[in-house]
Order: sequence, then structure tokens, then C-alpha cells
Amino acid sequence: DVISSIDIAVMILDINQYINDDGHLILSSKDISEQDFNPNMQWPPTQLALQSIDLSRNSFKCIPLQIFSYTQLTYLDISRNALTGIPSEIKQLINLEKLIALSNHLRIRQIPTEELSSLHSLRLLDLRYNRKLKQSALDLLKKELLSHNSQLEIRCTVPSHED
Repeated sequence: DVISSIDIAVMILDINQYINDDGHLILSSKDISEQDFNPNMQWPPTQLALQSIDLSRNSFKCIPLQIFSYTQLTYLDISRNALTGIPSEIKQLINLEKLIALSNHLRIRQIPTEELSSLHSLRLLDLRYNRKLKQSALDLLKKELLSHNSQLEIRCTVPSHED
């Protein structure tokens, strides 16, 4: 058994205890951020073939790069954090079907369009409630991504007025 622990304030987080029998790592609403992840910590082995990772409802400003070594992932929920962008390493998640990134601080310049367009299994990109995204930028993003993946559904909302 691999035991992965990281120090979060005073408590120890054993990542393995948040992996269920179906291969889902659920770290939702744990009041954690990227600072809680030691770059040298031992994550569950990549051959574990995690199907999904839920990092929603936390304080992440960036996605821990270890996430991108789980190439079998089909579902990644990074919603309700403080993310301003999606790293280009997203292209490593070649089996990703659903990327839920709603309610962050995403900016169009920090969304790697080329890398996302290479994810041919991607069926849902949820960008709703990202107040920094403007309609004109979203239209360009949709045009670029849909030209490579007609099966993709892009969900987004923009504020009723441009800030």
C-alpha cells in the first residue's frame, strides 16, 4: 500500500483515503490550495488509472502539475477555485471527456486553445461563471475548439455588461 501524506496546517492528509473503489479522487471542499501539495510528495501510482479528480470548492490558484500524469482521467472538476488559467499540460490528459472549470477567475489568454483542441475525447468544457471571460473571446475560443472537435459542448456565460 502506498501512503501519501501532506501537511495541511496541523492535520495530515492521506490522499489514498479520498480515492473510492471506482477510481475517483475526491478532494472537494477540503479548504486546500496548491501550497498544500509538496512537489516531492508521493501521489497514488499513475498505474492506479484514476478515472476522475474533483478539486472543486477549494482555494487553488493553479492546478497541481501531478494531476496531469494521470492520463486515464476522463473527468476533472476544478470549479469554484481561484484559477486564472489552465496550464498547457492539460494536453497530457488524452482521455479527458469532461473539464468542469466554472466559477473561477479564468482569462482567455490563459486558456491553452491549441492544447484543448488536441483533446479529441473532450465532450464537455464548462466555463460558466468566469467573470473575466468576455463574449468576443469566448466566440473565438468556440470557433477554434469546435473546428477540431464537433462533438464538444462548450458551456459559458458572460456578464450582462462588459467590465
